[in-house]
Amino acid sequence: DHLFAMQLDAQHERDTFLRRWRDVLVAILDRGTYLSADEVAGFVDDALPGADEAMAVLALLDLERDARWARIVVDTAPTGHTLRLLSLPETFRSLVALLDTMQQKHRFMVQAIARRYRPDAADAFLAEMRERTDALRDTLRDPDRAAAALVTRPEAMVVAETVRYAEALKRLSIRV
Repeated sequence: DHLFAMQLDAQHERDTFLRRWRDVLVAILDRGTYLSADEVAGFVDDALPGADEAMAVLALLDLERDARWARIVVDTAPTGHTLRLLSLPETFRSLVALLDTMQQKHRFMVQAIARRYRPDAADAFLAEMRERTDALRDTLRDPDRAAAALVTRPEAMVVAETVRYAEALKRLSIRV
């Protein structure tokens, strides 16, 4: 009675994200690069690196914030893939910082021409992404809110890999 299971759909999360933010991303990249509008749109639609996984990981934050759930258990992929997923908050923070640098060019130009700048949808997007990625990183690092339970077999090679996995989790400040 007290258990609910679901499978995160990374593609769906990415599609939902792009429905909300695609035009803003295109605007930021258009403002901050010398790419054509078509090239920028193609990059956002097809090549935004790690977007599917990043959106799925951010969806975990939404679940964690939902008061209906007392505990969230995530059955993860094999070690290497999971470590990449768990490092996504830092990777995504770097992407947001890059986008903010591109947006800064726009802010500077508007300020120089109009003598003032009013934050726009791009600034709202960047603020929200910073808040969400920071909150996810903080959640993963909070030993009262997150931990990894490693499951292994008693075989020498598997145990050695699990020890390396535990050390990598500790470097990410995730409680084992």
